[in-house]
Amino acid sequence: MNSRATDTETPLVPVSYCARFVAMLEARGHRAELVLSGTGYTRDQLDSPSARMPLGAAGQMMWNGVKLAQDASLGLEFGLALKASSHGWLGFALITCDSLRDAILLGERYMDVRASPWRIRLIVEGDIAVMRFIEMVWVGAMRTVVLEAVLGAVIRLGEFMLGESFTHPAIEYWSDSPEQPHHHRFRDQVPRVRYNCATNEARFPARWLDRPLALREPVANREAVSALEAERKLLDPSDDLFERARALLANPANRFPDLEQAASRLLVSSRTLRRHLSRNATTYQALRDELRRARAITLLEQSQLPIDDVAESLGYSDGASFVRAFQRWTGETPSNYRKRGRQPQS
Repeated sequence: MNSRATDTETPLVPVSYCARFVAMLEARGHRAELVLSGTGYTRDQLDSPSARMPLGAAGQMMWNGVKLAQDASLGLEFGLALKASSHGWLGFALITCDSLRDAILLGERYMDVRASPWRIRLIVEGDIAVMRFIEMVWVGAMRTVVLEAVLGAVIRLGEFMLGESFTHPAIEYWSDSPEQPHHHRFRDQVPRVRYNCATNEARFPARWLDRPLALREPVANREAVSALEAERKLLDPSDDLFERARALLANPANRFPDLEQAASRLLVSSRTLRRHLSRNATTYQALRDELRRARAITLLEQSQLPIDDVAESLGYSDGASFVRAFQRWTGETPSNYRKRGRQPQS
């Protein structure tokens, strides 16, 4: 299991979840900056498809929402509103499994890539299957809100995979918490609940485990699992952070992000990234300049792109900034470099 999955300060939670939660509060008339107060994130930062937020900040965001809306049911409402596609490759991998058993086992392996404070474990007790939620991180005052969001998401995923309402009488949920006043509003959407238990777990007939899923597709499932493995590699603290940063910058599709953006994509703090690069006798700016220069030369020599388009592809806000940088690297302007490179050789 990934040791950083229990870290509340490292950016691990996909901001796509956070963007959906903020949108839900905005629809109720609450300003995004108030929902995000104290998280260190702005509304614009939630638009990046690959960015992540620390678990502590995500919990703060949800707690802000509860206080603004004065509604303790927000976590459960949010989880129940999520679709299978809301979970990206994880959702796609789950729904394309062969059976419910395979899906639960896959969830055991990959729930950490969504930085949930809980993990799941499948246990079979005779003719009863138990999906137990194992608490990995204590998230304080927002525990109930976050847990209900996770449970709501699991309910919707399970219903989608099985084509079966989770209000089915054969399904029961055991909760380690007392009943909350808002729970009665969701009785027609959730399983019956047994409160004040020693564990948090869903219980259902074991024979359901071998039900084939309607959208099972082995090839698609392998593709999704491969993508999840790539995500997990980013979460692996044993990876060489210098090489990961270099690979991030070497991919032109990433458009040479700044230090804060790169740290977020690499799921570390900017201070950690700076420290690791310093151990390799470099800085983030120097590494970015090195790879920008190489990419700029390739584009100037091998393409007809206008200078402003080259600048944009390298992540510069305007052509003049790129020209100044290129002169600093090579001692000449991009135009002169391109012209000189195309002169006939004597």
